[in-house]
Amino acid sequence: MSSDRPSSGGPARRSAAARALGAGVLCVLGLVLSGAVATEGDLFRQVKVDVFDQDWPAVLRGCEEILKHHPAGAPAAQASFYRARALTRIPGREAEGLEAFRNFVAGFPQEKVMVEEAWGAIFSTACLPRAASRAACSAALREGIADLSPYVSTLAAIRASDTGDQALRPRALAILKKAYAARPSRRSRTRS
Repeated sequence: MSSDRPSSGGPARRSAAARALGAGVLCVLGLVLSGAVATEGDLFRQVKVDVFDQDWPAVLRGCEEILKHHPAGAPAAQASFYRARALTRIPGREAEGLEAFRNFVAGFPQEKVMVEEAWGAIFSTACLPRAASRAACSAALREGIADLSPYVSTLAAIRASDTGDQALRPRALAILKKAYAARPSRRSRTRS
């Protein structure tokens, strides 16, 4: 039982699909070669690859591109966060990174998890042994201890135990005692 019609997967259909695919590739290639701005999704996918590769100059370039062309786009908060991370990882630009993390915290308070990560990066960067000044470390920890987030203030208090700032230690101890008292007791966890 043969039919005069070509089958659905015949050479004519494959040829049309190949022409459509070729046209699509040429269109994308034309946009790239003409200097057209990539979509924010394309840019952010590349930033994620660069973060994974720890190519911090490329991360910085990609994030700045996203923030320049798509400042109100969906990945703006993440681009701002990764821009700050990149700056703290590029030697000599750590101070810019600290400022960028502070701007991120102020600009995106609704991003709770990333804000907490940003504070951790602020403490780590400001308190690195190679950091330019111990005053920057103490200032960052004081700022963190004063934060309303129990996570941030506790993280700062833990970090303060490693500093030589004797004035900061009593405040840190008070925060740690409060965090310890607020934790669920073992007895209440086993009853549930």
